[in-house]
Amino acid sequence: MNKINEYIQLQKEQLQLEIKSIKLIMKHAGAKGTEAEKILVNLLKKYLPKRYSFGSGFVTENDFLSPQTDIIIYDEILNSPIYQGEFNGVYKLGAVYACIEVTMGELTPEKLEEDIEKLGKIRFLAKGCKVKFKNISSIPHESGQGTIVSNQPFESSPPPRTYICALSGTSYKTPEELSTKIEELTKKYNAHMHGVLVIDDKSNESNKEWLVCTKAYNNHKTIMFTEDSLYQLIKQMNDDFLGMRVGKYPAAD
Repeated sequence: MNKINEYIQLQKEQLQLEIKSIKLIMKHAGAKGTEAEKILVNLLKKYLPKRYSFGSGFVTENDFLSPQTDIIIYDEILNSPIYQGEFNGVYKLGAVYACIEVTMGELTPEKLEEDIEKLGKIRFLAKGCKVKFKNISSIPHESGQGTIVSNQPFESSPPPRTYICALSGTSYKTPEELSTKIEELTKKYNAHMHGVLVIDDKSNESNKEWLVCTKAYNNHKTIMFTEDSLYQLIKQMNDDFLGMRVGKYPAAD
């Protein structure tokens, strides 16, 4: 285990302690969920570049609105939310890197299906909309006496990366059982899970920390990580976001 990996594992243990504290002190389910989301956001902020901003709410494009999402990672350097309230915002599809559902309770088959169905709708929104970008650059004027600003619009459709983070374990007995169910549900709802992270807040054992991801262009087949899964998730997020056009160009109206 390298030093960065080891440090992230210590951060995971700190996250587990905070989750236990929330469960001990708070009784209101909604309040517990909100606090859990904040804890996860604070952890991710330590490992993702400052260019990525965090919110909660809805993704929109062409007057279509997604279901409410617990955590939305978006670009606000070249973009800004359409609406930003105290608890929820509305974000243009072309500005969104990722949508994350956070599960404070145990991840059950019912909760897994609910979250995958919701995230599948966001992916469908991206497939049904061509997101417009502006490629702005300076080019020489035809007279040769100066330069002009060129604004060349182009269309792309980058679906936001989708994740589920279960912070209190799962009712699934093995990662293989969970993986099989994710394959079934992503196929059913035409979804793609870039990561389903399970952390058991009752245990520090490595076999209680799983990450299941859908493989690209592989008929909903999955890949599993059963060690250092939080580290793998953060590493994958960094890699995935860098490969997206989102945030590199301003989304056009």
